[in-house]
Order: sequence, then C-alpha cells, then structure tokens
Amino acid sequence: GCDDNQTSADVGNVGTFNLPPGTGPGGAGGACTNALVSACNARPQTTFIQLLEDMRIVLQQKKFTQVPQLSGSHPVDLGRPFTL
Repeated sequence: GCDDNQTSADVGNVGTFNLPPGTGPGGAGGACTNALVSACNARPQTTFIQLLEDMRIVLQQKKFTQVPQLSGSHPVDLGRPFTL
C-alpha cells in the first residue's frame, strides 16, 4: 500500500521492473506490487524494514511518488525476517 494521503499508482508496462520470467502476465500492473516482487527477487533474505526501504528505492528510481507503508492492528518487529 501507500501513505493514507496518496493514491496507489499503476504501471503501464511492468517489463520496466526487470522481473524474472514467469513472475506475472506482463502488461499493466500495480507499481507497489511490482516493487515488492522486484525487491524480493533482488534480496531474497530480507527483513520487513529492508524490504520497505528497497521498495521505496525501486519506486523512486522509476519516478513514482508513492511511498510504501505497512500498517496493522498489532505491533510488528520490522527487524525480523520477511516471509511470504
């Protein structure tokens, strides 16, 4: 997701994210979703905080103003490993 006062951005061509083959159908898609996949592919062993930082870098490099955020109803240790 993004900050509460932002709108989630779409990507016209997800091929610009250099995702591995078979990651998705190609074409259009969500900027944040593609940044997540790209960051996970680049650094498979990561923490929640590092993943967020890597996603922000990917989006900044692609000239998106969206800033990935995490929110939840329970505290999360952002230093723990991220797993799907």
